[in-house]
Amino acid sequence: MKKKTTPVRKISNSRASVAKKTRKTPVLAKRTTTPKGLRHHAKRLYHLTPKFVHGMVVGAFVGIVTLVPLGKIGHTSALSIATGQDCDSFSIINCGVSSTNDLQAKYRASNYIQAVYAHMGISSSDISGMDTSAVAGTVYDDGTVKVGGKLVAKNVLTEARQRVTSGDRQVTSGGATFYVRSLASSWSHHSAPAYVVMKNNVFQFAILAPCGNSVTGTPTTSPPPPPPVPNITVCYLATKHMVTIKETAFDSTKYSKNPADCQIKVCDLTKLQIITIQNDAFNSKTESKNLAACTPPPGTMTVCNLTTKAMVTIKDNTFNSTKYSKNPADCEQPTPVAVQAAATSLPNTGPGAILIVFGAAILGGYIFHIRHRHTQHKKRAVHHAR
Repeated sequence: MKKKTTPVRKISNSRASVAKKTRKTPVLAKRTTTPKGLRHHAKRLYHLTPKFVHGMVVGAFVGIVTLVPLGKIGHTSALSIATGQDCDSFSIINCGVSSTNDLQAKYRASNYIQAVYAHMGISSSDISGMDTSAVAGTVYDDGTVKVGGKLVAKNVLTEARQRVTSGDRQVTSGGATFYVRSLASSWSHHSAPAYVVMKNNVFQFAILAPCGNSVTGTPTTSPPPPPPVPNITVCYLATKHMVTIKETAFDSTKYSKNPADCQIKVCDLTKLQIITIQNDAFNSKTESKNLAACTPPPGTMTVCNLTTKAMVTIKDNTFNSTKYSKNPADCEQPTPVAVQAAATSLPNTGPGAILIVFGAAILGGYIFHIRHRHTQHKKRAVHHAR
């Protein structure tokens, strides 16, 4: 009896090829055909960029974020005053104004308000500039105005749309009718906040916040004294002498700010040479304004006496090269060498300072890079330990 054997199943070539094909990663094949997106390129750029560059970018971003709010703080914004509202028929601006921006908008929208303010001496440019010129103050029923507790105006006048007292003066100006009166004569408030405009520490006008009525009066403060006029040293063209005058007295037809305009040519009697000096430095003992004094007579020459180190005039036929020199430089006295005092301050490094800063920046980038490499090595060590 024949032994029954189990036939060995062989994998056909077609199935083997299918299995071989399955080893290929379809995702990789897809990646080779799918266009790479922005995220892929951004990550690739990030890994290719040196790490100290990342630090520079982050530092720049932090600097910008820091400077933006500082710029907003430095920018002058509209002044706002929290106050009640007078919504009645006496208010020049019904219900008043909440800020200088609000005041400017309502002023531009109303010919009536413009006419009233113009009569009180307030121009459109005054209103436009209130963002920077106005400060918060208080107007009192005794006819005074204070800023920060300091009295800045008294005997103030104001106006209203309707007559308040029998003493009110009716005014019609620019097509608008209103009533002007002394604030101290009759007012239902003890005090009210106001936008006060000061110029050089002097009161100009105020706008009452609750009603928009303007206030003018007598300033109680004085402008600061003008700064002293500085002195300047100039050349007086008439005499060729340097003089000191007040800066406000300068006249270009009389004076010159260029010291060279006060220079003169003289004969240096010690060297028998014509030189240029400041007129104020002229010394009649060693110099002459007669330039001919530097020209030797015929048959003579000007030479350097090597013994006395002085320029002298001799006859041509007496020249001796052992006693004289035709080079005036041989008579020039050596300039004494000044003893330099010990430095009491750090020298001005100039471009060196830039190199120091650059070196510090490189060191910082290197430290950032090393820290990154150290972090990567720790990650690899933990991975291999698993």
